[in-house]
Amino acid sequence: MKNQKGCMKHFRTEISIPPLSHPVSYATPVLACGSCFADRMGLRLEARKFPVKVNPLGIIYNPVSLTEGLRMALEGRTETRIEFAPHLHAYHSFHLHSRFNHPDRAMMEAGVNQAFEETGQYLRQAGWLFVTLGTAWVFREKESGEIVANCHKYPSERFTKDLLSPAVILDSFLSFFRLLFAQNPHIRVLMTVSPVRHIKEGLSLNSVSKATLRLVCHQLVQALENVHYFPAYEIMSDDLRDYRFYGADMIHPSDVAEDYIWEKFADACFSAQTRTLAEQAEKIKREMAHRPMNPDSPEYIKFLERLLEKANLLHTSVDCTEEIQHIRGELSKIRG
Repeated sequence: MKNQKGCMKHFRTEISIPPLSHPVSYATPVLACGSCFADRMGLRLEARKFPVKVNPLGIIYNPVSLTEGLRMALEGRTETRIEFAPHLHAYHSFHLHSRFNHPDRAMMEAGVNQAFEETGQYLRQAGWLFVTLGTAWVFREKESGEIVANCHKYPSERFTKDLLSPAVILDSFLSFFRLLFAQNPHIRVLMTVSPVRHIKEGLSLNSVSKATLRLVCHQLVQALENVHYFPAYEIMSDDLRDYRFYGADMIHPSDVAEDYIWEKFADACFSAQTRTLAEQAEKIKREMAHRPMNPDSPEYIKFLERLLEKANLLHTSVDCTEEIQHIRGELSKIRG
């Protein structure tokens, strides 16, 4: 865009995001799930002391496996086919992330059961569900024909590769949302498409995948009043739009890009009061990471006392129990 004198006024297309009608707050528990980008954003919420559970069923990239896992959690089902992988020296399930793999079958089953139970309980009382979709490409086990959430490093010959259609993805979400809203009528959903590029399929097919996911998000927002969309993918591809905003692998957003997307997220999803509380919580976490040259000095004791005052004050609005106990513990060690 040029002004009347012919000079460039803007050098990029900044995306304007309308604020949520019901902002995320410290009174609304959040479940963040989906791709690795859900992990990144969820951990930022966690670092600011929001009541959040991040990917309790592990990172899941494709929407069908994700909705099936969440549906199982709500229905109280944990049955899944478990088998032993000699190359992993562990038991696993093609429907679960490798975080559940374990050399002892009973230990694996116990971990799986606990994760599904906790996820179901959290979904029933959460105020927000954040869903980040990674890819519309899926792998199917040839023998069973089932879509797998994780290939667990088996040879590629064991699988076929398919592109999910928008209709299949949409149906999987509508089926899950009917169950979710029946059990938790007040929960709201924030959909987003991961800005991480899945380029193993090639750039062209990555574009097809992301377009498929974006179309489904649009259809869900149009169909359901309590489903919303946050444009993380568009911020990365259209606003930042430069390789300098990617990490060294040219796939994941850089720290600078993540910071920028987070700021856009906070502007759109938090009230002014919540944003202030989040900044205070983050500052306390940063100060707690401070390592003094002389931990027995009067200056450091005063630093901890001031930090304790801040944590106690913030505790009236944000749960700072862990931070308060830690600071008190540090003071007790110094004072003997």
